[in-house]
Amino acid sequence: MKCDLKITRNITIFFKNNIVSKFDNLYIEKVFKIQEINGHSKQIMRNKKNTDSPSFANSYSPNHHSNEHKRSTDKSHQLKQFYSSLIDSLNDEQNSKEVSKVICKSLTNNENLDYFIEQKFYDKITIFNRNVLDICYIIVSKRPECITLRTVILFKNMLKQFPREVLFLSSLFAQHISEKSVNSSVIWPVLDVTINNPKYFMNDEKGIEYATFLVYLVQEFNFPNEKYQKIWSSCCYLLQSQNPEVVKYAYNALNQIADKISGMSAFSENHSEINFDTCIEKVKYLFSNIFPSETILKHLHQDEYIRPALSLMLHCPPELDSELLMSLLEIARKSKNGMKATLLLLQLAKDPENARILILNSKWMVMSLPTFIDTMKLFMVCLTHRKTRSLFIECPELASFFNNLLKIPTDETLSIVCTLLKRIPLTKGNLYDLSDSNFFSEFFKRTLNNENLILIKSGILTIHFISMIDFIPDFLKLTKQIVSLINQEYDDDLALMASSVAVELCSYTKCFNSFQKYNLGNALKMKSNNPKFKQNYKKFNDIIHSYQS
Repeated sequence: MKCDLKITRNITIFFKNNIVSKFDNLYIEKVFKIQEINGHSKQIMRNKKNTDSPSFANSYSPNHHSNEHKRSTDKSHQLKQFYSSLIDSLNDEQNSKEVSKVICKSLTNNENLDYFIEQKFYDKITIFNRNVLDICYIIVSKRPECITLRTVILFKNMLKQFPREVLFLSSLFAQHISEKSVNSSVIWPVLDVTINNPKYFMNDEKGIEYATFLVYLVQEFNFPNEKYQKIWSSCCYLLQSQNPEVVKYAYNALNQIADKISGMSAFSENHSEINFDTCIEKVKYLFSNIFPSETILKHLHQDEYIRPALSLMLHCPPELDSELLMSLLEIARKSKNGMKATLLLLQLAKDPENARILILNSKWMVMSLPTFIDTMKLFMVCLTHRKTRSLFIECPELASFFNNLLKIPTDETLSIVCTLLKRIPLTKGNLYDLSDSNFFSEFFKRTLNNENLILIKSGILTIHFISMIDFIPDFLKLTKQIVSLINQEYDDDLALMASSVAVELCSYTKCFNSFQKYNLGNALKMKSNNPKFKQNYKKFNDIIHSYQS
């Protein structure tokens, strides 16, 4: 707001040329007198600068102090009459524009301003129009320590008609808050006038300026939690604006608030020391009950708002429901903001309840979010919650998910598959589904024929824990290769693992018969000189006797 303080230098000429027909002679006389007072004050100041000069000494007389006191008293009396008359006219709305200009012009003199404030003339203003704003501007900019609750009333009553101007005054006042002279009892009443009334700043540039003002407050000061919640609520209100720029600024403001609360913004140079989960929990604790979920859900279907909406949810993760999940999955699959949506899903999945919702709505397990590696990451985060692992066995997409993983041609993926299979409490039904889909056939082919010994051992261990659940036909395709691994000479640990698994599989008749075909007994006998293999050879012989009896 640019206050209109540019008026004619000579107030007398201004009066005579512009409003002499509207003002009576009393006002003109007041103006003449105030100019005389100002001129006399300047002369006194000049004299004070020359107190050591002979001319000053010669002119000094015993009556000097009494004359000066009389002049000061006369000036105060004249000022009182002057301002009282002008304030009365201002309140009566008689030429209020011209009157306010005269008051403002006189207040550019610091002595007059001090007197105006000392006598609390600004508290006597009872009208609430644009002409008062210039006076408020002078008080706020030059004497913020003199702001009173009466000033707050002025702001409140002018806000609806002049929101931008009041916002400017509030911003100006905020810049002086750190000054010790500012009355602490009026700080919040002044700021609350704008903070609590976002409805007056919904559109055009006012909304952008308002959001910027709120960000300034958050960045510059430390507030009680309830004040952060108020500011947060006001920014959320702006999200309903019809102006896209206002909405984007509101989102930015909300992110800034979240950063301030979480403490993340204070660690810009020490990211290694940040516990992001703890930071986010701070934000959720404070704002979860006033999170604009419905508005954001609408914005996720509007291209221009998707990115800022996702950013806010990353700063302050909301409660997940089926509707929000479907929206995020759609964005992750198809939108240019897919990676950001996936990051949000990964963040949400860290919460056990959100993970439960994700597992129960398992269609995402066969989607690319936006790549299938990202889908795998989401699956793994959901799997970290022990209490929800049993839900995976009911997912109809489980077999397809694992088959899609095998399409990723890396050894790392195979290692991850081994880990995932161990952590899910697979049922016989799950094993049959995976076997029928040829998953195990492909998986063991890639692991047991790999040059990476660690992967081969992982494959053997996978056979072990699957055999503890039930028999699958795929085992019969592995017996020859397992015997070969027992016979190899390059890794005794691998041979021992293979012998242990072979003995376990012999508990299934079909596997026993298949191993007999490939001379498992001879392979174990050849290794039995090694004490580690001797026990497995004995177990195998016991199994033979059990089948023969």
